[in-house]
Amino acid sequence: MKVTLEDDKLGLLATKYNYYNFDYNKVYCTDNTFYSYVKNELDDIPSINNISDKLLKAVCYIHNNKDRSNFDKEICSYLYYWIGDVLFASFDNTFFDKVISILYQDLRYSDQCKLCEPIYREINNTDFQKIKIMHDFSADYGNYKIDIANPNAPCNVNYKNYLYNYVENYKKFFSYCEIVQKTDKHCEEFHKFFGDKKYGELSILSCVIEETSRRIELLSDKGD
Repeated sequence: MKVTLEDDKLGLLATKYNYYNFDYNKVYCTDNTFYSYVKNELDDIPSINNISDKLLKAVCYIHNNKDRSNFDKEICSYLYYWIGDVLFASFDNTFFDKVISILYQDLRYSDQCKLCEPIYREINNTDFQKIKIMHDFSADYGNYKIDIANPNAPCNVNYKNYLYNYVENYKKFFSYCEIVQKTDKHCEEFHKFFGDKKYGELSILSCVIEETSRRIELLSDKGD
């Protein structure tokens, strides 16, 4: 019997899992010098006073773990897109580069090597949101391949709508960047994210609302 893809499966997507850790982590900095310095720098930007603690906790999560041998550098990209999303939800791009510089000044290096670099220091909200969609869809692709391995995979409305939104955006980006061959900033990132992935596989990712899936299964059984 096929397992219906529901909200619990959405919560297991790579992006959902990592962004959740930043949204709800209760980590505090083990390095008081780092914490005090960054906090003072952020306090000089009044427009982010309501989110500065949230940003600090996320950065401290990385700072506390960055020198561990098992540190996963993949989390750096999630941090960047999470921070950008929080910042652009609070104001325009006026202070984006300044805040990014403050938050990343100590994260750029671990004891061993380069660590977390900001993907873009200067970027407008429109480009950022487009690139974040690409990042998230690409990051979750591994989950989707497993979840929707079989045709007509049953899902609930939330899962279907969530996946549909990303697939439709992907098709728009593909048309704009590959067919029309535009060279916008987000098209540069499109090639990085999807250059080795096939359009035919990504563009048809879908699932079927549970009731519809059952009807299809019953009709298939009758045909046999």
